[in-house]
Amino acid sequence: MGDIANDRLIALLEALGWNQQGDSDVDIPCELSAHHERDTDHGVDGYMAYDDPYRTRERGVVIESKAKSWDNTNDTSVQDGATQALETLECIPESDEFDEYLNNGEDRNVDLAILGVWVHDGEYDDSMFDGYVNDLTIKNKRRKPFQVLVLGNRDLHRLASLHNQFSGLKETEFDGQYESLDFYYPSLPDTVSERGELVALEYMISDYVFAKGQKVVGEGPDSDSKDVNLVFYFDDIQRESLDFMFKALLEYQMTDADEIWVYLDTRDQTEDFQIGSLIESFRQNVLPEDAPEFRFERLTQVNYDTYVDGMRGESL
Repeated sequence: MGDIANDRLIALLEALGWNQQGDSDVDIPCELSAHHERDTDHGVDGYMAYDDPYRTRERGVVIESKAKSWDNTNDTSVQDGATQALETLECIPESDEFDEYLNNGEDRNVDLAILGVWVHDGEYDDSMFDGYVNDLTIKNKRRKPFQVLVLGNRDLHRLASLHNQFSGLKETEFDGQYESLDFYYPSLPDTVSERGELVALEYMISDYVFAKGQKVVGEGPDSDSKDVNLVFYFDDIQRESLDFMFKALLEYQMTDADEIWVYLDTRDQTEDFQIGSLIESFRQNVLPEDAPEFRFERLTQVNYDTYVDGMRGESL
């Protein structure tokens, strides 16, 4: 199941704008004596890179994904997976094998590993898994700012659903010759805003994913362009969270559009009547009179495994 799990995660990340690099299943020698209680080599099952909108260099990312039963998923197995991913990162700077077979001599910032843990038997417990991740103890031997991101079932469902909704909108709502839709990265201190089809690390863990689109309304000489800003909303559906979203839209100057479309992630969340009541309260008490039109929709939910397998044209 290991190859299937890695192939799935790599395929989804490629669809989200990441690029697979070099060979797969490369072993790099261990360079730190503190690791020697483990294997002498570190296996790299996958390596990807993307052009980070908030960094001057491309970011290189080590990919590791596991498919497990819930009975075999516990605090120890998650801790072991995260520790192994970190130790691989720690040995990469000294590895000629990594540079030759995976990084191809490119000048990248290789400081991130992603550990996907897919529980395939339907017994996944989200709160327990979050507890395993929150209790992780990561001891960085090189004292460099390495990061390990652990993705469980809910996170993988979320990324698959985000890709499904975004790509579906490009095909149905923004598919005209003069229409466009891109993810939007607001400017931060010392950076400029950027647009593109990439989902960078920041959006993989953010409660709000922003996008900007242009639609053409009407035909011929009577046609006009409409600016549409979008929010893919993964926060709890509460008034306070909706208020915070609006403050973020104001801060990033995203209320200057003709319309704002909000796609709510309602998987395992509030009942329909409560969502409607919260949205109405938000409209009446938060939105100013001159605010653009807000349109709220449910984010279409897909399951990670079947969605990615279908995207790859495979049945696994």
